[in-house]
Amino acid sequence: MCLEQAVTILAIEYTIRQSLQLQREREQESFLVELLSGTAGQEELLRHRARQVGMPHGARRYVVMLELAEEELPPQQKEERLLKLLEEINRGENQSRKGVLIHEKIAVICSTSTQDVAEQREEAVGDLEELTGWGGEKEGASWRCGIGCLRERLEDLPDSYREAKRALRIGRLMRPGQPVVHFEDILVEDLLEEAADHPSLASMSRMFIEPLVAYDREYGTELLTTLASFLRSGGQTKKVGEELFIHRNSVLYRLERVEEVLGVDLHDAETRFRLDLAMRAWKLRELAEDTDRL
Repeated sequence: MCLEQAVTILAIEYTIRQSLQLQREREQESFLVELLSGTAGQEELLRHRARQVGMPHGARRYVVMLELAEEELPPQQKEERLLKLLEEINRGENQSRKGVLIHEKIAVICSTSTQDVAEQREEAVGDLEELTGWGGEKEGASWRCGIGCLRERLEDLPDSYREAKRALRIGRLMRPGQPVVHFEDILVEDLLEEAADHPSLASMSRMFIEPLVAYDREYGTELLTTLASFLRSGGQTKKVGEELFIHRNSVLYRLERVEEVLGVDLHDAETRFRLDLAMRAWKLRELAEDTDRL
């Protein structure tokens, strides 16, 4: 009888602890969502609530956004992998990161003592390698990551959250082979996307992009691709040839045709700057439109 009573008491105690843990997790999840949305209150209240729910503490914080790179996964399998990674992120009493699931992506608030972006990126990649096996070797999954900039105040974290989301989205469009993208990597693209309807960008597209698109379509050439590689490589024709698997002489011939079609001098720094802006804006718009159609 005493043994049965002891087992019953232990079961009740276990149930109470489980209930308290579940309540704590729900409070933490609710606070994280409110914090990232910018509706959780002012700094003093935020710090008080953060201590209550075991939020990461440190001199600075930033937000990391994670998504599965495997687009074709069945919804149930995708959800299982997201929840499993989220559980690992929030495991135990880890005081350096806390995550929450938002719209099929994981938002992770990380704390750090560094002020350096390179060190911040290194820390984030280290965490990802630990959590995911990086590159799909753990549980057969591969992940994409967007990193927001450092913030000292909790009430500024929504800005880091916005930056992480944009780094993830623009990185997916513009840098598909780069799994980790920091917001500072896509500052130019972010500016161009915000100014997508600016008449100057439309004018540069008409001047520098549309003639090459029309020429390639009519003659079956690849002048636009060659110009994009030329600009991306900083004008190094050898690298362009290696990237496109063509001889350097073919690269030079194509670039001469580009100059003729556009009426420009590719050796002029101002011209190349304008071409680069026009190319980035056009590519960003085209890729975004393709994504919207899917």
